Amino acid sequence: MAVHLIAVGLDQHTAALSLRERCVVGADELPALAAPEVPETAVLCTCNRTEIYSAAPDPALAVGRICAYLARRAGTTPEELRPHVYCHVGPADVLRHLCRVTCGLESLVLGETQVLGQVKDAYLRSAEAGTVGKYLHALFHHALACAKRVHTETGLGSSPVSVGAAAVDFARQALGVLDGRSAVLFGAGETAETVARRLREAGFGRIDVINRNSGRAADLAARVGGTAWRVPDLEERLAHADVLITSTAAPSVVVSAEAVRRATAGRGGRPLLVVDIAVPRDVDPEVAGIPGVRLCNVDDLEGVAASGRQERAREAAAATAIIEGCLGDLSDWLQSQGAVPVIRALRARFESVAETEAERMLRRLGSLQPRERELVRQLAFSVAKKLLDEPVRRLRDLAGTPGGHDSVRAFAEAFGLDVTDVAALPGVAGGACRGAVAGRASGD
Repeated sequence: MAVHLIAVGLDQHTAALSLRERCVVGADELPALAAPEVPETAVLCTCNRTEIYSAAPDPALAVGRICAYLARRAGTTPEELRPHVYCHVGPADVLRHLCRVTCGLESLVLGETQVLGQVKDAYLRSAEAGTVGKYLHALFHHALACAKRVHTETGLGSSPVSVGAAAVDFARQALGVLDGRSAVLFGAGETAETVARRLREAGFGRIDVINRNSGRAADLAARVGGTAWRVPDLEERLAHADVLITSTAAPSVVVSAEAVRRATAGRGGRPLLVVDIAVPRDVDPEVAGIPGVRLCNVDDLEGVAASGRQERAREAAAATAIIEGCLGDLSDWLQSQGAVPVIRALRARFESVAETEAERMLRRLGSLQPRERELVRQLAFSVAKKLLDEPVRRLRDLAGTPGGHDSVRAFAEAFGLDVTDVAALPGVAGGACRGAVAGRASGD
C-alpha cells in the first residue's frame, strides 16, 4: 500500500492568536484522531503553531480528517478554517517544512533555539501515544539530524533567541530603565526559566515566581535568585510589581480580570505591564480594559522579534542550503521501502528452501547426534543468507532509482514471488497547498 507524508497546520503567519489557541492539540488526543485515513500521526504545538504530521495512504482523505478535527477543536467549520491552514504533501516538502520549523526559520523570532527542544518533546510524546510508525520515525529523525547540522555548521543559534527573550525585550522597551524593578513570573517551564534569567540579566531587583505546582516554582526561584509564591498570593504580589509575564501550559485562563482589578486598587495609580506569551492565553483579554494596565500577547512581540533579524538572515541562508541538501536522504530511504515486501518474500523463499534441503539431507544421513543435526541446519541457512546478501543490496539500490520499482517488480516475477504491495512512495516531488487540498498527490 502506497504511503504519503503530510503536514497540516496553522501558525502566526496564517491565523490570529484567537484561532490558534482554540486549535491546540495535545499528544493525548492523537488516539482520537487516529483512523484508517491517518494510520500514523504526530502533533507539534508551540506558542505560535499547531501542526499535525501524518503518513497516510490517501492525502486528500487524511487532510480532510485532520482539518475536520481541528475545526471541531476550534468550534468552527472546516470551510471557515481552511483559509488559515497550510498543507504540505510529499517527503521533500514535509521534511523541508519540519526542518525549517526545527531550526527556528519559521518562528516569530528568526533562529529561535527553544523550538528544537519542543520538536524533540513533541516527537517523543507522539511516539509514547502509540501513533508514530516507521515513516514518521524516519521523518523526525531526519529533521532532528538536519537541525543538529545547522546548529553545528552555522551561526544561526550562536546567540540564542526565543519568545521568552523577546518578552523581556518588550518589557525593556515599555518600561525603560529596568534596574531595581519588580517582576512577577507566572509559570515554571522551560520558557519561564528563559524569561526569569533574562529578567535577572536585565537588572530586575526582584523576581517573584508563581506556579500551580509550588515545588516547581520553588525550584525555578532557587535557580534564578527569585522568590517562590503560591497562586493565591498573585494579587498581593501584583500590587507591588512593575510587570507580570505569564507562560504556563494551562488549557484556559489562569489570571482573571477581577484578580488584576483588585490588585491595581492598591497600586496608587502606578502602571502595570502584563505580557502573556502562553497559547492558549493565560490572561483574560478583559484585563486590557483595566485603567493603568497594558496587556500584550505573543502576537504583539513582532516588532521586538524583528530586531536583529537582518543579522540572523545571513545565517538563515546558510541553514536553508543545508536543509535543501538533506532532503534527498529521506526520499531515498522512503523509495527503498518499496523493495521491503520483495525482500521479505525472497528471504522467506530462501529460508523455506534451506529448511526443506536440510531436512532432506538429514533423512539421507540417518542417525546423527543432536549437535550434528543442528550443524547441518546451520549450514543450510548460512548458505541461504550469504546468497541473499547481494540480491537484497541490489533490490534496495534499485528501489531508490527513478523507475526502479519496475525492476523490483520484474525481480519478484522472475523468482515467482507473490507480492501485491510493491509500490514506490508516491508524491516524491511533493507539493504544498494553503487553504485547501487541490486533489491527490501524484501517483507512482
